[in-house]
Amino acid sequence: MEMKFLEFTERLNALMSELDVSSYKLTKATGIANGLISNWRNGKGAPNLDNLGRLADYFGVSTDYLMGRTDVRTMAASGARDDDDETIIVAADLGGLTYNQLPPERQKAISDYVEYQLQKMKEDEERERKRK
Repeated sequence: MEMKFLEFTERLNALMSELDVSSYKLTKATGIANGLISNWRNGKGAPNLDNLGRLADYFGVSTDYLMGRTDVRTMAASGARDDDDETIIVAADLGGLTYNQLPPERQKAISDYVEYQLQKMKEDEERERKRK
């Protein structure tokens, strides 16, 4: 499926504006060359899959959203698991921030809370099994 260049350009510019992110800051955060970002912002070309993924991760949106294939920014409350390291991926509205933009202590607090909730759920399930 072909990317809609105009949609991509508009969405990239809108996201950068919403989060008050400069091309320089985006380059530093993603490792994508400033010249590429400038070209994309001016409707000249589109990112490869690797860079598209980097942008989506940074802005906390789906690649489909960036490409103009959907108006839904994320697959909210996905509850997806990364099987390699059992990391829980949580999609949430963070007021314009993505999880990766949070300071490490906030990321840890989220992780700790999720672990706590999972433990409580296991305990509840165990109590329910014992009652039966």
